Amino acid sequence: MDERTPTWGRKWGRKLVTFAVAGLAVSGCGAVVPGTPAEAGGAPVETGRAEVERILRTTDPCGLLPETALAEAGAIAQYGSAVQLSVCAALVSRPDGELTRVELALQPTLLGVSSYAGRTEVDGVEVFRGDGPDLSGGRCQRVFRLDLGEADRPGTDPQYATVRVAGLAGEDVCDLADEILAGALREMRPGLPKRDIYEDPGAQHPCAVVDVVDGLRVLDVGDGLPTPFECRIAVDGTVGDRAASGVAEEVTVALGLRAAPANGPKSGNPEPGAEPEPIRVGDRCQWSRPTGPEIDITVDPDAVDTFTRDLGRANVVVTVHGGDCDAVRAVAAVANFVYV
Repeated sequence: MDERTPTWGRKWGRKLVTFAVAGLAVSGCGAVVPGTPAEAGGAPVETGRAEVERILRTTDPCGLLPETALAEAGAIAQYGSAVQLSVCAALVSRPDGELTRVELALQPTLLGVSSYAGRTEVDGVEVFRGDGPDLSGGRCQRVFRLDLGEADRPGTDPQYATVRVAGLAGEDVCDLADEILAGALREMRPGLPKRDIYEDPGAQHPCAVVDVVDGLRVLDVGDGLPTPFECRIAVDGTVGDRAASGVAEEVTVALGLRAAPANGPKSGNPEPGAEPEPIRVGDRCQWSRPTGPEIDITVDPDAVDTFTRDLGRANVVVTVHGGDCDAVRAVAAVANFVYV
């Protein structure tokens, strides 16, 4: 294993010896998923569902969307992840001046029965071609099974990804979808492409807060769809401002993307170490702050309008939410140091 410490881990380590966060006792062997060793930076190496979540979280969707195939369709105007961490999107400027949108999504949503029509195999990979082109919207979709490597064992639910292409109404863009699919399968052949866990804040483990303080533990969420960018945590009643309650509360830590502000600095607490101030949203409490550098996926600003350009700017954001504001504040205090 690479002995480097992730950027966020280095910054946490420098502060670890000088801060007692919101009354939490610093732990030398924090609670991780039972029976699992810890990776660099406090991220546990898991098996089963948690192992699949780790693979999905550390897979770079843009690594499966080769720019070479996009370039054959025109000039790349935007390329990258700015809306969802599990989606890589591109806008291609065509010779006629129109734009074609291409997306490659891990854990795709909105898959109906028709999405799994037209099953076939391409280079030994299970592929679903669907019902063909959607001419009314100028769209085409392909679904393919991800190679999970050693985690793809009997009893592991298959995980799928989609290639989606959208052009103009009346157009059949399935040839381009097939080119993108072929490129994705080539890139997947040696193994799923990985995010840089030392530089990419989207690859950080949402359970990292559990591994550095006492009083927190990861909840067993049981069966269901993997949630690679989310961690449900039990906060003991002895933590922080809750020391007198004696009751454990559930808090969720989630990593996601949020549009960057058009002007000014990042929103939220501007510096790690600032006192977190959760806000009440309905019957829940919530706190969030950006982490890592701003993302800008625009390659050719002249090819897109201002609205589209703004959509291509984002920050990775860590969010802590739960029903008890004191519990949220306690976990947010840790997250404010861990995710910087």
